[in-house]
Amino acid sequence: MPFADRPDARIWWDQSGTGDPILLIMGHAYGADMWHRTVPGLAASYRVIRFDNRGVGRSSDPPGPYSVQLMAADALAVLDAAGAASAHVYGVSLGGAIALQLALDHPGRVRSLILGCTAASAGGVPRGALLTRARSLLPAAALNRMAWKLLYGPGTPDSRRAEDQQIVRRTRCSSRGRRGQLTGAAGFDVTGRLAEIRIPTLVMHGARDRIVPAASARRLADGIAGARLVIFPDAGHAYITDVTQAANQEVLHFLAVASAWMTDEEALASELPPIRRLSVDVQAVHQRSVRRDYAEYACYGQGHRGAGRHGAVGPRDHQP
Repeated sequence: MPFADRPDARIWWDQSGTGDPILLIMGHAYGADMWHRTVPGLAASYRVIRFDNRGVGRSSDPPGPYSVQLMAADALAVLDAAGAASAHVYGVSLGGAIALQLALDHPGRVRSLILGCTAASAGGVPRGALLTRARSLLPAAALNRMAWKLLYGPGTPDSRRAEDQQIVRRTRCSSRGRRGQLTGAAGFDVTGRLAEIRIPTLVMHGARDRIVPAASARRLADGIAGARLVIFPDAGHAYITDVTQAANQEVLHFLAVASAWMTDEEALASELPPIRRLSVDVQAVHQRSVRRDYAEYACYGQGHRGAGRHGAVGPRDHQP
């Protein structure tokens, strides 16, 4: 069983598939097994690396609090242990905050960002305060009952909710671990730093999210240059369960374009080193062309209300 060793913790991780690496980061009090609907679709084309955040599952639960910056350092340690110089990074809920922090602290290690049901600051999720506080105090059975009502969209079958809750029940999560994650995340706020992110970014959110308001996703997309925003109209906070197929399709489409964008950038750096010294303008022109190709993807489906291949409803706002 692989672990990434940290000064105060051991972080469990595993991987599946081959290809460009993508690191998956789960949300508060949930383990990596909650990616069970996402991993199979990605592992067919990518090397999928997932891990248990500190405080949950097979990872250590040292005394808290666990700041988002600390958990981002855990994620970096997982990349190191996996031998991945860089990776696409996909985080949901608290995992999205960790992904943001990782991209800001170590921009050279993150190829692209996928941010699901998350926000740029803890202050942006007031509706989730009840559930997140309860997660640090209530027994597992009570948490499952609350999650059943609050996490999902209205049309999600009970069978799919039950499958998720079975995973939750068999995932170790101590009270200390839940509190460590919750109290550490309370001071998270990178709102003023979003403009520093200069990599392809996909923001996804459920319109019926009762934990993190969909407005938080719009603020994220507005703050990150070129970010693409996808709103799933009938999904809740757990959109990866509510609209699994649609979400996975969006991710795969995004990764295909983002991988090509990064490949061109990396090829330029590795194959044409003299250009950096002797003809900066030529390099700049090429980079603008590559970025324009990505921008065209980020904007597809936009335009007037009702226009576009996927029925856009506003700037960077897409409903599949």
